[in-house]
Amino acid sequence: MENTSEPELLLQQEGALVQVTMNRPKALNALSYQMIDGFTHYLPEWERDERVKAVLIKGAGDRAFCAGGDVKAAHMAGTAFKQGEITLAEAASFYADEYRLNRSLFHARKPLIALMNGIVMGGGYGIAGACRYRICAEDSLFAMPETAIGFFPDIGGVYYLAQAPGEIGAYLSITGDRIPVADIMYCGLATHYIPQDIQPDFMKALLAFEGDDAALKTLMDEFSSAPEAASVLQDKQVLIDRCFGLDTVEDIVAALKAEDDPWCAEKLELLQSRSPLSVKVALQHFRMAQNDDFDSVIARDFVLAQNFLKAHDFYEGVRAVLIDRDSKPVWQPANLSAVSDALVSDYFLNVEQILD
Repeated sequence: MENTSEPELLLQQEGALVQVTMNRPKALNALSYQMIDGFTHYLPEWERDERVKAVLIKGAGDRAFCAGGDVKAAHMAGTAFKQGEITLAEAASFYADEYRLNRSLFHARKPLIALMNGIVMGGGYGIAGACRYRICAEDSLFAMPETAIGFFPDIGGVYYLAQAPGEIGAYLSITGDRIPVADIMYCGLATHYIPQDIQPDFMKALLAFEGDDAALKTLMDEFSSAPEAASVLQDKQVLIDRCFGLDTVEDIVAALKAEDDPWCAEKLELLQSRSPLSVKVALQHFRMAQNDDFDSVIARDFVLAQNFLKAHDFYEGVRAVLIDRDSKPVWQPANLSAVSDALVSDYFLNVEQILD
């Protein structure tokens, strides 16, 4: 088991910079209750402290910024709810606290900087995406992989994906595909690329920084460059727009089948492995986000999260991917045709609690 003697959120202030380290390296810095509480407690203090000019957020170890929310903890709470041991409000409290934090970070006045080395997935991008500056490196790997576990892209994720070129956001929302650094930059999910061998010099300059936000951006621009690799998604942009810009998941599946590009066959297989319900909800959520502000998206995330906690696929997906690890989820409904428009609509309209 992971050593819990150390705090899961480490803080260090030097000059005008606060450094925050998510400290669960063995769990790929998965976002825990303790981390959420820490961020929630300290963010107002950083906002009030005139000495603080910027906050840098990073992950411990060399594998991940943050691989997502603590899904196993959420699964345990949801299971307790399903067994009648706690209320839905108690089971959903992790998501309520996480989404409030995402919203607070998004609206922070002080510049927040995410150093997105390694894996940045799900709830990890809920932290990073809300930051004004988002730095990736050669090993950065992004995904919103929730449809693989019978959930949906939450933490405001579809708001960020809606800013990506063309229909790339729809593709990433429903497939949960993983993308490397060149694609992360192309999608606008990061603002700067700073290779790891340059980062020590960047950190020295950042620690000496005392200026305003414009000067901070200039400093970061000086250290930033373009990734050496080309973006696959940029190369596939026309194809993605043609296949994923359609109204229904069934139409997307048919479009992928009609293409002769091997990339389409690969993404079709990926899409068909996901929860049919999750995929349909994710597409609807993404389409709505294309016309929404962040607060509307994160509020809807909480509605959807509660409804997924009451259903089947989230528990089955976590079992198959993270607990038994057999990668053989049995989804309910089992296929796209069994997921009616009415069922999808219920997930958006059936409101028990709202995000205060």
